[in-house]
Amino acid sequence: MKVALYRFSKYDISHHTLIKRRKTTIGISSYEGNMEYSKKVSLRRQTNKMFNILMACVLIVTTTLQIGTSVYNRHENALGLLSKNTQLVATKFSGWVNESLAVLDTISREIIIGNRYDDLEELKKYLSLQVQNREYIESMYFADARGTVVHSGAWTPPSGFDVSTRDWWIGAMNSVGQHVTDTYSDSVTGNLVIIMSQKVYIGLECVGVLAINVGISSLESFVSDLSYGDNTKVCVINEQNNVLIHPDPAVQTDFYEEKVHITALGEDYSKLMEKREGEVITITHPDLGRTFTSYNYIDGTNWKIVASETSNVFNEVLLHIGLSLVMMVTVQLITSYITDRFTRRLLEPVKIVSQTLNNIAEGKLQIDILDGISVESEDVDILITSANLLSTNLKDYMKEISYILSQFSVGDFTPTPTKDYHGDFIIIHDSLMVISEGLTNLVGATVYAAEEVDTAAQQLSSSAIYLADLTMK
Repeated sequence: MKVALYRFSKYDISHHTLIKRRKTTIGISSYEGNMEYSKKVSLRRQTNKMFNILMACVLIVTTTLQIGTSVYNRHENALGLLSKNTQLVATKFSGWVNESLAVLDTISREIIIGNRYDDLEELKKYLSLQVQNREYIESMYFADARGTVVHSGAWTPPSGFDVSTRDWWIGAMNSVGQHVTDTYSDSVTGNLVIIMSQKVYIGLECVGVLAINVGISSLESFVSDLSYGDNTKVCVINEQNNVLIHPDPAVQTDFYEEKVHITALGEDYSKLMEKREGEVITITHPDLGRTFTSYNYIDGTNWKIVASETSNVFNEVLLHIGLSLVMMVTVQLITSYITDRFTRRLLEPVKIVSQTLNNIAEGKLQIDILDGISVESEDVDILITSANLLSTNLKDYMKEISYILSQFSVGDFTPTPTKDYHGDFIIIHDSLMVISEGLTNLVGATVYAAEEVDTAAQQLSSSAIYLADLTMK
């Protein structure tokens, strides 16, 4: 008995030590597993992150497309407006020039038909009458071949006046048809005018030159109206690229006093003059900044219309990017909030099940049924059902195993597993059956051996008594 007791105590101590070591090992492994687990990002956060990245990508692509479309539309609109303004000014100026030239030609014909060039006094009255009925014609004058000048107004040539040196005379004499000068300051009114002139023929003989001073105030107003705001500028230049008509009256050419070259508005305009008519280039305007600019000729003259339209695409892109960033941040905040609420409801059950399974991995098999969890999808429902089934089976298995082992501990080896063990749990069922059967056989063998020993003892006792009786006799 002492030896048996000693062996049992030694086994018990060894078994206790083994269990303690196993618990320690499990605890360390569990701690290390928890540390590794805690370093990972939750599925809800990963979902939020991926959804936010997806939304950011969508917003970036959308914003990029919008910026590209805006830039393209702004470019096309600027070119369209530039072409429209150029054509509008060209039409206006061409009509104005042709109308004035028609008046000049009509008066020239009437002078020839009425032989008014011979009677200069009569011619002066005639010219004065024609000026009165015409809004934009400030004066008319006729210079004969001898250089005598007849003016419709009160102006008289100063002493030493040589008509052959005047631009309108030289231009008319050197032209087959009509001649249009640059802008001049009218000697009587001081207004800027242009002079239209043509030779007067009697048969094949040139008897003089007829000229009219046409005020450009209407054209100045027209150019100013088109040059509205900070988006559009229009001006008219001559063959030498001097500015004739400009929205700013200070930037205009007086043929005899001051000539303002187009490059005074910016050196980039020199590049424009090297291009073909109608070709659009990008230059820097002193008032508008970066602009689309082109020029076209005016029919009947050597003048050019220069039109500029703002090309502030860069500023618009910056504005669009700023607004898009504000929109992106706002959408991201709203999306993050909605996604967080959605994923919380959808994935919170997954987190609970994960914690439950983690408890099982740590050896905490006494888990509760997962009731009262909000299920939003079929997959989560399957997961919850599986977790509950696992919980029920483990409880049943643990309860039955605990009962059987407790009965074994009191010497009752008859209990056997009655639950349905599935899958790998069948090994536990078979092991319990083998243990029960083995222990039962061991007890039976022990009892049989005890009975044999008892029988042998009785026989020995009887033999001893018999021998004792014989000895006594």
